[in-house]
Amino acid sequence: MASTIARLQHVLDSAIASGAELGCQCAFWSEATGELFATAGWLDPAHRRPVSPESLFPVFSTGKAVATTAALLLVDRGLISLDTRLVELWPELTGQFRETIRLRHVLSHTTGLFCMPHADTPEELANWPLMCSRLAAMRPAWRPGTRSKYQAFTYSWLLGEPLCRITGKSFRDSIIDAVLAPLGIQTECLFGVPAHAMCRLAELQRAPDLLPPLPPRPSFWNPTENLVAQPAIQKACLPAFNGVASARALLKLGKALLDMAHPLVSTKLLQDATTLHRPADQEIPAIPGYWEFFGLGYLLYGAPDDRGAVFGHGGYGGSELLIDQRNRAVFAFTKNRLSADQTTRETLKTVLFKH
Repeated sequence: MASTIARLQHVLDSAIASGAELGCQCAFWSEATGELFATAGWLDPAHRRPVSPESLFPVFSTGKAVATTAALLLVDRGLISLDTRLVELWPELTGQFRETIRLRHVLSHTTGLFCMPHADTPEELANWPLMCSRLAAMRPAWRPGTRSKYQAFTYSWLLGEPLCRITGKSFRDSIIDAVLAPLGIQTECLFGVPAHAMCRLAELQRAPDLLPPLPPRPSFWNPTENLVAQPAIQKACLPAFNGVASARALLKLGKALLDMAHPLVSTKLLQDATTLHRPADQEIPAIPGYWEFFGLGYLLYGAPDDRGAVFGHGGYGGSELLIDQRNRAVFAFTKNRLSADQTTRETLKTVLFKH
């Protein structure tokens, strides 16, 4: 184990020294190795604050795995079903096909509601009732369930508003009560950063190769790293894109999902959630990306004949949570230099999954 940790640290230190990374955390667990942690680098470009295990990194869409788990736990408890029609809980839905959108369509990214509602300011985007009302009036691009397209931003409201109606709580409190508090990670996985935790939050740096390229006229929400730097967004609960976490917290979630003795999500439901839910007649791109293959809320990884054996979610710029059911291993990685080149992350996985 000591040699593996030394190799992990060497990979991270080399990446920091070369400038490929600014700051990062890696956490890994398997039944063979136990838990392994390594950190390196800085939380800010000025090198004032070193990364520690408690540091918080914006993880963008990786946070969808946390929100998804909260929803699945409510399904397990019988408070909602995969076939619940959203309009039963959210009668303000007025767009076309309002009667046909079910929870399973939200989780499988097949609602057709993938375009972000209009927002002129960060404050409008952080206004939960306002954005829910705007989304509720939008028209799906197709009959729900017939096509799949990634709900990059709208996943927050599509998933969160029905859960708020069920629990009578805010989406943040629903996630804390269902997932974060039971796992003891409520101070290391946050959807809305309190003032006292800002000193632990990493600043983001954009690498020149990051895709998509900078727009001709950047706005508060484009590129995405601008969005999560807005104070109003940092305080909001928008788990599709604004979560912050440590790699250690993500690891605990992954371990809980693999726990056979005390499963966080029931075995039957997790099996369904890690089975491909994609319309059978929808063509698969010749060069598919990770964003094409969804179970119920989780991204599925692997070859076509083994897809879902590894699941989790990645995030814009390079954060990732991977859960390997067959080899019973969890990998979590956080970083603050956002880039298209993921050599550091992939090298870490090569080192770890060989053991």
